[in-house]
Amino acid sequence: MLRDLQYKGVYKSDLDNILEDFYFPTLSVANRYDRAVGFFSASTISYAAQALSVFVKNGGQVRLILGVFSDKKDVEAISEGYRQREISEIIGAELLGRISNVSDELFQNRFETLAWLVAHGRLDVKIALRERGMHHR
Repeated sequence: MLRDLQYKGVYKSDLDNILEDFYFPTLSVANRYDRAVGFFSASTISYAAQALSVFVKNGGQVRLILGVFSDKKDVEAISEGYRQREISEIIGAELLGRISNVSDELFQNRFETLAWLVAHGRLDVKIALRERGMHHR
């Protein structure tokens, strides 16, 4: 259970193994991951693929609010995922049954993974627009 895990107050990438110390234990028991970040890159999904694989297989859902994308392909992948979600909803449960098989191979291509997570309702993304500066929490 998530409440049984012990956490540090702050994790620093230059001092901690965030994947091993935070993501693996947390995503193995969580069913939802909500986060607001200043920058996003699909390479994060590649980095945390093993932890996300267990999380998604257990029905986990990610919701993000993003300030800035680091790559145009990330935006395209998310748009493609929402397009696929719309198509899936129109076609119905039969198509969803065929395309919703999660396997570790899926996580070898981060852009396909990003699109898949969006298409299957496992990742929702909102963009925080500001008149000046960038959104960062």
